[in-house]
Amino acid sequence: MPDHGDLVLLFAHDLRNPLAAIVANLCYLRSAIKSSEPDVRGALADAEMACAALDRMTRNLAVIGKASLNGPAQCRPTGLREVVSAAALRAQPAAKLSGVEMDLDCEDVPQALVDPDLIGLALDNLLSNSIQHSPPGRRVSLRLSSAAHRVTVTVLDDGPVVPQALREAALRADGQRSLKSHEGGRYGSGLSLFCAGEAVRLAGAALAVGESGGRCAFEISARVAHC
Repeated sequence: MPDHGDLVLLFAHDLRNPLAAIVANLCYLRSAIKSSEPDVRGALADAEMACAALDRMTRNLAVIGKASLNGPAQCRPTGLREVVSAAALRAQPAAKLSGVEMDLDCEDVPQALVDPDLIGLALDNLLSNSIQHSPPGRRVSLRLSSAAHRVTVTVLDDGPVVPQALREAALRADGQRSLKSHEGGRYGSGLSLFCAGEAVRLAGAALAVGESGGRCAFEISARVAHC
């Protein structure tokens, strides 16, 4: 079968243009609607969240295209505190809608050698998965730490822990195909875990699925950038 990675990238690019126009118009409508119309504002908020989800899917499509072309990682020294904080902020509306609390704990860590945009996309996918599978009233946690020349970003949630036998498959394309309906795989209706794994790999880091204190854990690990 021919490799169509370049066409997938073009398709992702073409999708982003009309999506950007929709988002711009929603922002304009939000500024024009009176605060006394809560139903309309609620509909706008739902539309904005849908656009955010579509934007993430479009970026995932671009990642899949890049992965098929085996392009080199665009790594540079990056302060991950800003990347992690921005991802938490983007996830907040979905968490609020699902009744899930979010907490953030960022240590003062050295810069990591990664592609910050791809790490941000990976976190968007992981947080989406965690929010989707967390029971209402529980929490999703983001932790940033460092040890032994590695910087680690951990996403923790109170949803089902992925069984050890399925953890590697959760990040592989064949695992997505063969175990999609397996309840313990936490695959849901999308490809968030697979795309997170591809984004992290392209970003020059590593992603592991595990457990910590009885909570499901997704751990992104990257090398410290030595100046």
